[in-house]
Amino acid sequence: MIAIEIGALAIVVSFLVVRARRDESPRGFLARVACLAAAAILAEDTAIRAYGFYYYDPGWSLFVGRVPLVVGLVWPVVIHSAWDLAR
Repeated sequence: MIAIEIGALAIVVSFLVVRARRDESPRGFLARVACLAAAAILAEDTAIRAYGFYYYDPGWSLFVGRVPLVVGLVWPVVIHSAWDLAR
């Protein structure tokens, strides 16, 4: 599991560095990413608690509620990439 987490973190960090350098407002970009990460964690945690249809393996290193932190950090990369492609 640790290899997946390290790989995901490497993708997130690479995306943040490259995308922030290309943005007109790097601080604005990073603020959007932070808001998206918070919303992603809140949404997943709420869905898990409300419905209980799925859960994350306890082998993940760090959780925020019932969601691995890495999962919450990956969602903004996915969403922001989709926005970029849509433009």
